[in-house]
Amino acid sequence: ISYEQAKRYKPGLLAELITSRYTELAGFREDLGVDHYFYAQAKATHKPVLGLETVRDQARVLNADDTAGERDLVEAIANLPASKAVLEELVRAWKYGRINKLDRLLNQDEREDPKSFEAMFARRNQKWLPQVERFLHADKNYLVIVGSGHLVGDHGLVRALQDRGYRVDQL
Repeated sequence: ISYEQAKRYKPGLLAELITSRYTELAGFREDLGVDHYFYAQAKATHKPVLGLETVRDQARVLNADDTAGERDLVEAIANLPASKAVLEELVRAWKYGRINKLDRLLNQDEREDPKSFEAMFARRNQKWLPQVERFLHADKNYLVIVGSGHLVGDHGLVRALQDRGYRVDQL
């Protein structure tokens, strides 16, 4: 990304773009992600695809707080050298269902930057919860796919569903 292109983005979104690009350069392809796979399967079989939020909602989260965005941008650049190892650790934790490790790796912001964590995870999870509950009570089957950071921890969707009396099993 050139300097001229970078100037057009708010810091939070720029941090996300840099992190995403570095992830790709480190050998992790977004198009091979679980969400992309199931999206392609749904489209191929003409099944409807719904969103828990819009792209505009996501952009608002990334652009909401310039101070936090600036901090995220500095951290993204500073952490690039260690990012590949962390990504590999995340993938292993996800692959083998190591929930506590996923929580520790994905929810560091809760401890280090509670305001950003609240905006990025906790508030969004609470907003999504009623929609997920509607799916659970519907006459149809739904597959809900969210990032791992939205599932684990005290503010994750799994805990929120358990707190409302649902039994959630790890497969």
